[in-house]
Parts: sequence; structure tokens; C-alpha cells
Amino acid sequence: MRDPKSLPRVALRTLGLAATLLAGCGSTVDLGPKPSASAEVRGNTVTVTPDQTGQTIALTLGQQLVVRLPINPVSGFDWQRDGPESGVLAAIGPQSFKRERLDRNDFENAGFDIWQFKPVTAGQEKLRFEYRRLGQLASEPPEAVWFLVTVR
Repeated sequence: MRDPKSLPRVALRTLGLAATLLAGCGSTVDLGPKPSASAEVRGNTVTVTPDQTGQTIALTLGQQLVVRLPINPVSGFDWQRDGPESGVLAAIGPQSFKRERLDRNDFENAGFDIWQFKPVTAGQEKLRFEYRRLGQLASEPPEAVWFLVTVR
């Protein structure tokens, strides 16, 4: 077999897609270790990732919350918001996808689901997201994250 570095870029993408599809055939998804970490705050924006699952996130009425969840769209898995809305937070537009930096994303398919919220009143709301295949709602998701958001 030829050296992988000499294969054309299209062939490398095809190999990566095949490996990703095969890896996605199992019933579990490992998103890596979850060390205890605090939310990232930049100006009026607070960003949380799966590293902060289970933590209480404090916001003020002037701030914005960004939830950034890793995803590989070709795996067949997708993040879905789970649970009722209490009216403390309002979504800012639909969820969006942001591609991972190309120097860390060899096959150009990994990235992040981005959810944006703004506080509309003081109170608490539990944000819960499940990483699952579409149509598999009856079973336990292989991965779930949640944040208790407190607005002052």
C-alpha cells in the first residue's frame, strides 16, 4: 500500500468517512474525559461545553449563554434539547453548526453544535441535551449533558 501522505485528498476523506461510519456502528459514544472546569466568560457571553455538565451557571439579564457541544455529523448522532422550557431563557435563533479548525480536523467533518440563549427573567432553568441518533428516542442516549442556569 502506498504511504497515506501520498494519497490524494479525496481518498483520505473517503477513508476517514469509512472509519467514522464504522466507529459510529456501536451503541456508545465517548466524548472524552470530563474534568471539572468553569464556564468561559468573554464580555457579556458565557460559553459552556460538556466539561461543565452538572454545574450551575450564573448569568445576569445582560449576558448571553452559548452552549458548545462536539459533534461529528457523519456518525448519525445529533444533539437534541431535552426537557421543558421554564421561560427563564429564550433561544436566540436555531441551533447552528461550526466546523472544527482544519489543523485538528483531518477529514473536515467534525465540529460543534452551537446553541445560544438570552436570559429574559430572573430564575432557574435546567438545560439538558442528549446526543443520540434520530429515531432512537425510546432508548437511553449514549451521552447527555445538563446545566442548571441561574439568572439574577
